[in-house]
Amino acid sequence: MVEMGRGGAALLLAAFTLLQSPHPAVCRFLRFEPGYEYQYKFQSDAQVHRVDKFTMEARVGYTSLGDEGEGQEIKLRVISLNLHAGTAPGQQGHNLDFSNWFSFVLTPHGEVVHVHHAAKENEETLAIKKGLAALLAGRLHDHGDQDKVTIIKTDEGWRYHVQELGHEGPHNATYEVIPSKDGKLFTKTRHNHPVKHATGSYSKKIHYHDDMKIIHTVEIEEHFDTMSEPPEGYDPYIVGHGKPKEDEEDDPTVLPSMTGEGKGKLEFLTRLRVKDQSQLQRPDTWIVKGSIHIDKVLRKEPRVNLTSAMPSITGNLTCMRGQPKKGSQKLTDCFFQLLDILRLLSDKDLTIVADDYFGLET
Repeated sequence: MVEMGRGGAALLLAAFTLLQSPHPAVCRFLRFEPGYEYQYKFQSDAQVHRVDKFTMEARVGYTSLGDEGEGQEIKLRVISLNLHAGTAPGQQGHNLDFSNWFSFVLTPHGEVVHVHHAAKENEETLAIKKGLAALLAGRLHDHGDQDKVTIIKTDEGWRYHVQELGHEGPHNATYEVIPSKDGKLFTKTRHNHPVKHATGSYSKKIHYHDDMKIIHTVEIEEHFDTMSEPPEGYDPYIVGHGKPKEDEEDDPTVLPSMTGEGKGKLEFLTRLRVKDQSQLQRPDTWIVKGSIHIDKVLRKEPRVNLTSAMPSITGNLTCMRGQPKKGSQKLTDCFFQLLDILRLLSDKDLTIVADDYFGLET
């Protein structure tokens, strides 16, 4: 492997960072009427600077199958879904098969307890289904829940702090609640970013409809920034790649940054009675129980092997180390060329490179 100094190791670490995206309760809030499919439209726009803009449009149906102990089991049906990338002509998503069974257990307070899905479901398809299920997820509480959370009165309503598990993993959040025309508006703010070493902001506005006892609209806004310097305690020399020259050892390194933001909106359209009740029977075989958490989505086939990729990896690192301290356009170009190469590796080879260069958990 190539020898590199603190700056090169930090740059490669930054590149890797960019590659890595309940209990039963009294029925106080959510109650989907069994036998009806509640149809919603969803649209999201995400912009990752210097990479691309991505748009997703979907129509989704949620049908209650009745109670399953901790809450209602909700069957999810992807009626249509299209993905657009700014640099790719046409629509994507039509090649994904959403016909396999997927359901989730939703408590009256909005927690997704677990999901049921096909044992051999495509990982990308499963991740999308979990994300669509998680749009309804939250922690909806009011003054009647003082035994569960600490309710703090505000000028317009109330707020509370919770720990919850979402599709992005465990996190802390604060909810601010105010009355609305048709019910209540819950605004969730997430306090920690699910991607290690990244920072950002996340808010989710949940419009709850009192009469219908459903979530009518969800609005999400998110912003993220990658790390600008190596994490505290990081030692680039622990795996024996050699130290830099003495005159380079204390040079500050300007890391090319990557930022992004996204917005999404889920909106209720209509409620239709399900005529074919056989569609509401969960299969007895080939169905497994899992978490709403989306961990790692493994890629199917690598497009290059590690041996052929190493010259490009080391070459771009050398390019970045040779740039001036204040940064340059060439530094940024080489950084993103490095990202392009890393994306082509298998998950196994990516882990080998990370372990070899960093000696850290990835």
